[in-house]
Amino acid sequence: MRKIMALILITGLMGTVWGADDLTSTGHWWEASIVKCFRCGADDLTSTGQGSITELEPIGAPYTQAGTIQFRCTTTNLGPRNNIPPSTCTLTITYGDEVVQTITYNVPNLRRYESYTYVWTTTNVNFPYDSFQTGGSYTITANWLYSGGSDSKSTDFQSIPTGWPAVIVAAIIFLTFIYLKKPGK
Repeated sequence: MRKIMALILITGLMGTVWGADDLTSTGHWWEASIVKCFRCGADDLTSTGQGSITELEPIGAPYTQAGTIQFRCTTTNLGPRNNIPPSTCTLTITYGDEVVQTITYNVPNLRRYESYTYVWTTTNVNFPYDSFQTGGSYTITANWLYSGGSDSKSTDFQSIPTGWPAVIVAAIIFLTFIYLKKPGK
């Protein structure tokens, strides 16, 4: 009885695979299953994921002193398909049309829904600016180039690079004040 039940079960299972449209030129059910499997997932095997820059943030902005500044950039594979192979992302700081600083870094392989965050540490000491009191308005742009696509994102930030210009102006004001305070003047 067990042999008959097993034979009916196996025949039933094979019948679901052996539909007329599932047979290959050789007629083997197992070959048809493999071909059907590859047909279903053809897009998943050949295309990359959909990438997006999900975060571009100047950490701690506005920057009110000359020194170290940081930017965080997060790249994400939003799916719904395969991995995004290793790629590159370029961060560029601009002041109007002038490129102030730029860096390109590697983004590792990203599986579906996986993210990678890069923190760029740089300095604003030599940034151009409107005046030493107001500093300047800058833009950081991230351009991510990956197999099968690209994404970019920009954000503005303020930076007031004090330092030598402010020290010089403060010294001039101080010396002028002392000169005007001299007795007899």
